[in-house]
Amino acid sequence: MKKYQEVAKELNQVLGIEPAIDIKAPQKEVEAKIQEAAEMIVPEDNLSDATIAYLTEKGWYEIAEKVEVEETPAKKEKIATAQKSAKKEKSVKKEKLVKKVGVIATIVKAIEDADEEGISKDEIHALLVKNFPERDPESMRKTVNVQVPGRISKEKFEVKKLENGKFVKA
Repeated sequence: MKKYQEVAKELNQVLGIEPAIDIKAPQKEVEAKIQEAAEMIVPEDNLSDATIAYLTEKGWYEIAEKVEVEETPAKKEKIATAQKSAKKEKSVKKEKLVKKVGVIATIVKAIEDADEEGISKDEIHALLVKNFPERDPESMRKTVNVQVPGRISKEKFEVKKLENGKFVKA
């Protein structure tokens, strides 16, 4: 199995991606899906060092700077190389984008601010499209589907689904 396939397989398992990334698809397609999935990763996700290094080298996620790993000389060198590559990519991105609140933080805030009628996934998606016009709307829809209610309930606070299909903070 090739590296990108192993990474896709691990992301499918750890993030619970639905529909799962098809590891038998062409490499470019699989890597595009990996890049989308990287936006959903949080430091608490238990990813292997190999996956962290792969994502960091590609410049798709900077988790290597956020996660404490057992420091062996080989790991230090691998992470340092990946961080140098990511820093070059990051400096180019910084010139293009003004830093704002992230997608997941926006989803969390929308649910926290929802009134007793709640907020639907479509309303959250519309908010994200408005606040993040530079991002792919379909990718953000997938993020909403992964985060609400499952991941937010597991990692932030309990999310309750109302009879009308909308969500509120429990």
